[in-house]
Amino acid sequence: MASSAEHPPFTPSAPVQRRLQAPHAKSKFLAVWWGAFLDDELLGDMGLFFSPSRKTGRFQSVETAPAHQRKGVCRTLLSHVARNAFEHEGTEEIIIVTDVDSIPESIYRSLGFQSLCPQRGLCRSQ
Repeated sequence: MASSAEHPPFTPSAPVQRRLQAPHAKSKFLAVWWGAFLDDELLGDMGLFFSPSRKTGRFQSVETAPAHQRKGVCRTLLSHVARNAFEHEGTEEIIIVTDVDSIPESIYRSLGFQSLCPQRGLCRSQ
């Protein structure tokens, strides 16, 4: 993949390098990794993890290559993966965890997701 001074090369996360595309049939796994491609170029990728019952899914590590951000790649990929989960996996709900008032949150809201509660975290310092 070519890079420029403006956009460094995109390196997908380790799980993505194992397998980039998921089948359009019910998976036997509790996690499926998806990739969006233009020819052989990976534009974006994400995981969808399922509860053991498969009724609940959770998006994980949603990434878009820097050169392809703000072009609808993430929105298209999220929409396709969610539709596949509802139609082929028996999923009834999908959960997304993201920062409040962030760009990802605005993308998820544009797809019809709603905020249920803010996530809080604690960190203990020594």
